[in-house]
Amino acid sequence: MYTKVVLGTLIVFACVGIKHFAFEKVAQCYCNNVDFTGLPHRKCVNNICVGDETLEETVCYASLEIDYSIEKGCTTPSLCYKEKQTPVHDRVFECCETNLCNFNLTEETMKYFKMYEKNTQSTILTAKQTESKPSTTQVAISIAIPLSTFFIICSIIALYVHKVRKKRAIRLILGKTRQRLLQEEMDLNELSLVDITSSGSGAGLPLLVQRTIARQIILHECIGRGGFGDVYRGTWNEQDVAVKIFSTNEEASWFREYQIYQTTMLRHENILGFIAADSKDTGACTQLWLVSEFHKLGSLFDFLHTNTVSLEELFVMAISIVNGLAHLHTEVIGTQGKPAMAHRDMKSRNILVKNNKTCCIADLGLSVLHTSFNDKVDMPNTSKIGTVRYQPPEILCGSFDVQNFESYRQADIYSLGLCFWEIFRRTDIGTGQIHSYELPYFDAVSSDPSFEEMNDVVCRQNKRPLLDESWHQDEKLKAMVKLLSECWYNDSAARLSALRIKKTLLTLSKDICTNIKQK
Repeated sequence: MYTKVVLGTLIVFACVGIKHFAFEKVAQCYCNNVDFTGLPHRKCVNNICVGDETLEETVCYASLEIDYSIEKGCTTPSLCYKEKQTPVHDRVFECCETNLCNFNLTEETMKYFKMYEKNTQSTILTAKQTESKPSTTQVAISIAIPLSTFFIICSIIALYVHKVRKKRAIRLILGKTRQRLLQEEMDLNELSLVDITSSGSGAGLPLLVQRTIARQIILHECIGRGGFGDVYRGTWNEQDVAVKIFSTNEEASWFREYQIYQTTMLRHENILGFIAADSKDTGACTQLWLVSEFHKLGSLFDFLHTNTVSLEELFVMAISIVNGLAHLHTEVIGTQGKPAMAHRDMKSRNILVKNNKTCCIADLGLSVLHTSFNDKVDMPNTSKIGTVRYQPPEILCGSFDVQNFESYRQADIYSLGLCFWEIFRRTDIGTGQIHSYELPYFDAVSSDPSFEEMNDVVCRQNKRPLLDESWHQDEKLKAMVKLLSECWYNDSAARLSALRIKKTLLTLSKDICTNIKQK
């Protein structure tokens, strides 16, 4: 009888607590080799549900069975709705609508068990109290008061025993489910880069295949600190790697950057090379790791503090930076395509210098994605907008169009111009005068400017970083100064595109840098 009450309460909460969605067609669902009822054209290949997407709209699902087994795959919105309206007696069923969204979906159903423990207990207690309450007829024919007392005592004992067993069962379910989810996450990590991600040129796999790499890396010194966590130099298989460790409350940022790096066709020589994502339990907390290539010269910010550059190195750095940005901004349409992306936090700290003095762009956690077929801007789930010092006028003054993806590209170009200016100040152009390293607007704002302070300087006073008079003496340098000014236009629509800047720099560098590779 208790089992029926518990299962009945479980079904009621599962039906009432699950919100109905208007599902859209998705491309991929995580699956664990199940047969898809109602979808004979769907197959589970390498744990990814694949098939002809033109036949019927598809949503992802995950179900938690009473025997603790987990079933994941794809189904149709109609079958999902039917499953919720007439739930199976012994399972909880959840659906979702984005790519691979059902991978961690079973974790969400755990909240129902917490509700069940509290509400089922209340329901059983009410039922027992109702059963133990005698009717008028029962009082009239009752002949054994000790028997009633005995019944009440037995009910209390049974209720207590049921409560203890219920708590033990919930602990067992949670423990086994976490183990299953951890194993499934390891399996997905092992196949994700192989089956989903390819190299940027379409000519091979990423640098390394993902494993539980956190246990194999030896961490050394801290080489950087940021808003999301710390960056360490580590050693893995006798090679140096960079390990970005996110704090626990930045799990959404870690997962967003992890997803961005797994974007098909993202791999590029001027984008920081991604190796793996992993989590590590230290006993006190769970660390979230992103492992990437290590560049010992550090960020452009650190490099320019202690080094000057030649005119040739100026163009090498500038061309490599804009080359990486142009790759981000460009949408690649095809079966293995790439959405257009905007960085949103371009600054010298997020640009790394390689041994050959070329650069690569890092820290893609705030990036936005855009595909032309649905004209939808995919924003990260955070209120952060990037570094205030590098924000363009339209963001500072509040006229930025958040629904227009082109606005994000134009904002990146403004920030790119400031990075070029930082390199220009540390360039030896043959005049014998090399400026010390400074951040943009160092002479107009404080070391940690507020949003209002930058708004006053950039928008109200319409100031831009100072340009040295000696930069106008040479025709090539004068053209470079003109390029900087065109990146800083107050009118965002008048700014150059990344591809146009790249072509202009290549033209200017022909007579100066004969060894620059033509892209």
